[in-house]
Amino acid sequence: GNGYYRLVNRTNGMVADGWGSTANGAPARQAAWNGGNNQQWQITHRGDGRYSIANRTTGLVLDGGGTVAAGATTKQWTWQQSNNLLWTFSAAG
Repeated sequence: GNGYYRLVNRTNGMVADGWGSTANGAPARQAAWNGGNNQQWQITHRGDGRYSIANRTTGLVLDGGGTVAAGATTKQWTWQQSNNLLWTFSAAG
């Protein structure tokens, strides 16, 4: 591939979408796959089994926002060394 991935929701088949906003705190949303750059993500290893996930259009990374509540919005943020911008991957089965 070209180093970019689509992040697909296992339940509904929709993909993570950056929606083109370059503002810190902009939400990442779900949408039907259309092949646009706003639905493509670059996964970068940051050490210790942790990764950042950057949107191809906005350049922002997925941000857990430091919130631990179920249903909290996943946001996008400019990359910096912060735990809420780091993700791990685990087998689903």
